[in-house]
Amino acid sequence: MRNEKLITNNFNLNKMKKSIYFLMIATTMLISFASCNNDENVDTGGGSIVSNGVATTAKITLTQSQPVTYAPTGTEQADPNEKNINTAILLIFDAKQSFEQAVSLDIDVYASKTITTTTGTHYFYAIVNETAAITDIVSTYKKGAISLNDVKKDVIDIAAIDELTTDDDFLMTSVGTPISKILISASVGEAETEGNENNFKIEVGRAVAKVNVYMEPDANTDPSGGVLTAVKYKIHNNPKQMYIVPKFEGIQLWAPFYSAENVITTSYFNNLEYLRTDKSEPSYAMENSNEIPKEGNATYISVKGVYEPKVVYNRNEVISTPAADKTFYRIWSAEDNSWNEKFFNENPYPLIDQLVESGDIVVKYTEGVCYYRLYLADNEESTVIAKHTVKRNTYFKVTITSVSGVGGSAEGGGNEPTVPTDPKPENPLASETNIHATIDVMPWSVIEQSGGI
Repeated sequence: MRNEKLITNNFNLNKMKKSIYFLMIATTMLISFASCNNDENVDTGGGSIVSNGVATTAKITLTQSQPVTYAPTGTEQADPNEKNINTAILLIFDAKQSFEQAVSLDIDVYASKTITTTTGTHYFYAIVNETAAITDIVSTYKKGAISLNDVKKDVIDIAAIDELTTDDDFLMTSVGTPISKILISASVGEAETEGNENNFKIEVGRAVAKVNVYMEPDANTDPSGGVLTAVKYKIHNNPKQMYIVPKFEGIQLWAPFYSAENVITTSYFNNLEYLRTDKSEPSYAMENSNEIPKEGNATYISVKGVYEPKVVYNRNEVISTPAADKTFYRIWSAEDNSWNEKFFNENPYPLIDQLVESGDIVVKYTEGVCYYRLYLADNEESTVIAKHTVKRNTYFKVTITSVSGVGGSAEGGGNEPTVPTDPKPENPLASETNIHATIDVMPWSVIEQSGGI
């Protein structure tokens, strides 16, 4: 009898344990269900609640108008060859910023499409006239397998600026952070009705910056002794990589080499062609930003011209006539660590022994050609990093206002003979140059920069 009671008590105890166990499961499921419902609902801001994940339609159109935040000074209309749309891809992410789908848009007057998607919060990036490399990367995106943050890290290699700026086929992208939209339930007809919540526009801009250099009338005369003629320019220090879509850390734009500890010069390329400053010939620059702007990583304009000294001397230091081909020589004084103020029409030290004995350095300016470095800068910015950040879809309008001396003897050269060809990559940006310019930044965006050289 005692054994029978014990068995019965154990049986009841087991039943109670099971009941508690199932009650706990049911409670957990109820909490999870409530939590899930909270996650899947979103307030539209107008007092109505929209459920995430319900099938709906939306019509999305791309435009090339630019956000006000990219217009500190003014605007510049894109040239016809800079705004043609041949292909367009829309990257769509769900409320959890997980990749949902990539949609090819229909190209007519605008790039647009009515798509089937789901209700709730979504994030959008647009890419126009995508390169083959971008197409290949996007083709690897699988629904739910990649996040918005993953996409922000994707880069492409660029060997020359022409890869992004082919006439009528400019690469364009969203220019800021991803567009966030709350989609509501809508039929195709409703989505295609202008004014509907699910009918909206996404702004895109060129994926490069535009640069144009002008010279003010009479700005080419150096009061200290020369005239600069035949002035041309080209862009140096373009990063060989770019993020497909802009990457921001807080409010700071990042380029792929932003936090690189050392400058690797082979990670940058220079544009190939010098363009005239008197013909309004624009050039283009890659997006670029650096935690520590240096001579080797900051984007700059190489200005090239023919410098003609007002007075030249022969090697006997007697005033003479300029060389027929305009070639002249300068002496860097080893004793004074500065330039001799005289210009010579012939080598002032024809004998090597004389040069060695003097300790001076003779620099030859073949046919009078000299070079200046003018770093792109938005002087409206308060920090060095932001000042030398080059954003996509920004127009740098550079005006040379004066010339205060002769430039370097070789492309990229500075004002010392110890830097005959290239900037010193690890040097902080120099604050002085013999060319002065003003830079205005406006969207296209345009940045106007002016000063002397």
